[in-house]
Amino acid sequence: AAKGMFGDVLGYIIGYLCSYIGEALGAISVFLFIRYVVKKLILKGAMKSTKLKAKIENAHKSVEATDGVGSLFILVATPFAPSALVNIGYGMSSMKPKNFIKTIFIGKAFMILLLALFTKPFELMMDNLLYMIIGCILLCVAWIALKRVEPKIHKWLDKMGKELDKEIEKDE
Repeated sequence: AAKGMFGDVLGYIIGYLCSYIGEALGAISVFLFIRYVVKKLILKGAMKSTKLKAKIENAHKSVEATDGVGSLFILVATPFAPSALVNIGYGMSSMKPKNFIKTIFIGKAFMILLLALFTKPFELMMDNLLYMIIGCILLCVAWIALKRVEPKIHKWLDKMGKELDKEIEKDE
């Protein structure tokens, strides 16, 4: 729609920005709602059971050992990942909201760009069985490659986060 209103180049840019902002704000809204409303209600009921309370505390300790930013980035940047389940799952986790928000903004930018660039090849893939098989193989190879570079992505995101924190501290 933006392409028709604003022309080819500006239309794509406006369309990209609208999609990006909507995806990012939607993911953050669901995460915050789950974290501060639903999780409290569930934990309030769960804390009545001592066995369940111990299991929840152990789960939180194991999640705190790794902040999960690399895994979240891969899930968010993958166009076919069920984003609602990702947002709900991380909302129930003990991940820091600051880490979630930074990762969402970076990952969603990448995901929307992938969708914009590869929509036509995906349409072709759905019309031809051979293309579909090749696409599935490439998707598996990409998944394995991303799992191998996950530590590097994690370090890069941490570095970006530290730089953003320094810039915020300078502004304050």
